[in-house]
Amino acid sequence: MNKVFKLLEFNNSAGFNLEVSTSINDTSLEVKFHYPAYQAQWRTLKTFSKNQSYKNWKLWEYDVFEVFLQFRDTELAYIAPYLEMQVSPLEQKLNLLILEPRRVYQTLLNDQFTINVNEQKRELEIYIDLQKLDIDKTELLYGGFFSCLGGAGQRLYFSNLDLGEKLDFHQPKSFVRIN
Repeated sequence: MNKVFKLLEFNNSAGFNLEVSTSINDTSLEVKFHYPAYQAQWRTLKTFSKNQSYKNWKLWEYDVFEVFLQFRDTELAYIAPYLEMQVSPLEQKLNLLILEPRRVYQTLLNDQFTINVNEQKRELEIYIDLQKLDIDKTELLYGGFFSCLGGAGQRLYFSNLDLGEKLDFHQPKSFVRIN
């Protein structure tokens, strides 16, 4: 199953939007961020690790693409835990299992997904191995897609969700169905 989502800029000041395409099958989920209009120099920190996500705390303070995933028994079961995956353009990762938004979380290992950055196409792909997530494949899959780009005073925030007046990506009630 394939879907495409538009990521709108939070303040509508960028003059462009991003796009995310997803492709899911029984064993994997591919999430591809398209950023053709974003031409700025990447804001990254090279000291973050590609292999040890627990060393990448505060990765979100630099240029980052984020995927939030939640497996549900029913559409209304949005209270359950969800995954937060952050990826930098340098293929650095931070994986969290969110038990209670902004309060209780666990750092996860990085072997659940791989990353490919294609600068020529202006794309960042994330391949998520659903088998390594140890989930019931009969569950519904919901998610949110986000990106934070640019430096202080020029920071741009993109989301496929309507965040209202509050810049907060941790809104599982608003996640959209992926499968």
